[in-house]
Amino acid sequence: MITCWDTVATTTQANEGGCVKVILNGRVIAESQDSVVVAGNSYFPSDAVDHRLLARSRLDTVCVWKGVAFSYHVTVSWSWPG
Repeated sequence: MITCWDTVATTTQANEGGCVKVILNGRVIAESQDSVVVAGNSYFPSDAVDHRLLARSRLDTVCVWKGVAFSYHVTVSWSWPG
């Protein structure tokens, strides 16, 4: 499962079907009817996340219940100076 707790992204839940989406700068990062909310964090199955938009961070953390957690950066646009 992948969690979304970054306040920069918008998490929306549709009234019908219970589909939850994570949207950042107009791009859907994750979308699933099988997400789970625990302590205010939305967890998504890995196959519900667009991994093409993720880049692995150097930051790993450890949860006493779940073990090692990997962090990712989300890239939804690029720009060049000049």
